[in-house]
Amino acid sequence: TVYMVAVPILYYSLRSYANAYLASFFSIGIQTLAIVFNVHILKKYVREFSIPKYIKIVILPCLCVGVISGLSAYILCHLLDDSLLRLILIGLTSLIITLFSSYYIMFDKSTRLELLSYIKLKLLKL
Repeated sequence: TVYMVAVPILYYSLRSYANAYLASFFSIGIQTLAIVFNVHILKKYVREFSIPKYIKIVILPCLCVGVISGLSAYILCHLLDDSLLRLILIGLTSLIITLFSSYYIMFDKSTRLELLSYIKLKLLKL
């Protein structure tokens, strides 16, 4: 599959002393190709599958969450000096921003209510 191609390409790009950002872009490109390939195969076997609806419901919210989380990490990376504290702050901030932006951007109201009731149930069992 397309995913199997990613490992040797990333390995050789990093082995040839390429920038880690370049390897990340290779990885994103390969994953994008895999999504296109998988959606095409899915459309072939499931006639009711709608690619525009998939883009609207899945891809765009994921891109929004990724951009929000990435920008927050990028801003913190340039505001703070290199240290362990910066690493911890960027990790925690990215995690928290990803969780909250996913909760409000990716989930509809019914899913949010269901998730809240599940969390409350689990907290009550503690």
